[in-house]
Amino acid sequence: MGILYNGELTSTPVPDNIGLSSGNPVHVTMAYESLANAVSITLATADDSFTFDVNQLDMLRILGTNKARIGFRAEGDGQASTQVISDFNFVFGVPTINSASVTLTSGLQIGAPQTPILLLAADTVASSAPDGIYLTQINGDLFISSTNSDATVHLSAPTGSVLASTGSSTGDSILILGSGLQESASAMPNIQPESPRRSEHCP
Repeated sequence: MGILYNGELTSTPVPDNIGLSSGNPVHVTMAYESLANAVSITLATADDSFTFDVNQLDMLRILGTNKARIGFRAEGDGQASTQVISDFNFVFGVPTINSASVTLTSGLQIGAPQTPILLLAADTVASSAPDGIYLTQINGDLFISSTNSDATVHLSAPTGSVLASTGSSTGDSILILGSGLQESASAMPNIQPESPRRSEHCP
């Protein structure tokens, strides 16, 4: 098992007790930590597990974006073999903000196209920033109470929907990913923030 990065292969043998050729299911978990630039791959069976770590792996610099395609490839050294891939699942890591209701206000920009603010908000989210807003709800629906900006607003809920109220105003463009409601840019007069601040309201 290994990772080919920048022309260099970092690899390690998989222990025999994992039994890759046994025909039994092997659960594979791959986790990437963007702040530490490290990836961890764990192979687990019903009886044992094995973890392979690689450090100094800057995926954002390699890809030039925070988006990537994932594929699967298997080789049998010329021997006939069958690989069955099932139960594939992708989840985000730890959110930037984990709260019930969230209010975000900035005099400039909230998040960025390649590095949106990761949310896990149980209730509504309000945001205001003249130079753009980039938010991603890492699990479930993203409930927007108000969104005000003179520039691009990028709202994403990969595992749910983006649900917006009538209190949203955008100047340049609004991009909502996931099924949901998209409000008109003229739905409400733009509200300019007083100063950069962040407030969270927990139950």
